[in-house]
Amino acid sequence: MSNPALTVDVLKSRLDGFVGWIKTHERMILIMTVALQILLLVSMIVIRAAPLVMGESILVRVQPVDPRDMFRGDYVILSYPFSTVPANGIVGSLCRDQFTPGRVGWTNCLCHAGV
Repeated sequence: MSNPALTVDVLKSRLDGFVGWIKTHERMILIMTVALQILLLVSMIVIRAAPLVMGESILVRVQPVDPRDMFRGDYVILSYPFSTVPANGIVGSLCRDQFTPGRVGWTNCLCHAGV
């Protein structure tokens, strides 16, 4: 078996060496820590701002709906022409009879020039 006192002494000396290294490089560690935090914050901003800067703007015609709520007062809900399905369904749809009021459906939107 190994001597426990020897193991504790070895660990103490390694810990003292590590603490000594940190004390001698304290300024560099502080600068690197601050730089890493700034880099992290800037990257979070860039990730969120990239679509705003490099993205494509899409103009959508809106149909305002102004309901009056007894508890909340007047407010505005914007409705888009593509957000509602016509009562007779979608032309060319394979499942026109499955569209019921309140049911969520998904479709692909195609961009046409001038629309």
